[in-house]
Amino acid sequence: MRFDDGSFHGFPAWRWSVSNFRRLMPTVGVSRGLEGARGLPPSLDGGIDDVSFMPGGSDRPMSWGESLEVNYTDGIVVLHRGHVVYERYFGVLTEAGQHGAMSMTKSLVGLLGAILFSIILTRRGFRQ
Repeated sequence: MRFDDGSFHGFPAWRWSVSNFRRLMPTVGVSRGLEGARGLPPSLDGGIDDVSFMPGGSDRPMSWGESLEVNYTDGIVVLHRGHVVYERYFGVLTEAGQHGAMSMTKSLVGLLGAILFSIILTRRGFRQ
């Protein structure tokens, strides 16, 4: 797989590529600050994989765990009130691995902005 010929971009090579960008192309490390990373306490909920739902266009329910495989999820971490309640990795991604965020960054920044806005409104006495 190579960056210069575009072979890194097709499926299924893409799943390997987003976890190995630094092996394919020049990248720049971004500092996480002067202090080390602070871990979040785990409170894993084993029942999350069994939560079921009806996918659009389907007549058969699917479990959360099944959906991660079907949608080619590489990794997911669910936080609730400062605790890690769910954490899974697939493909070549591991807990210590890195993964390209790309366009997902827009969603994360929007979510953080909405949370900040909600905090500001709450402190000013507005109720949701």
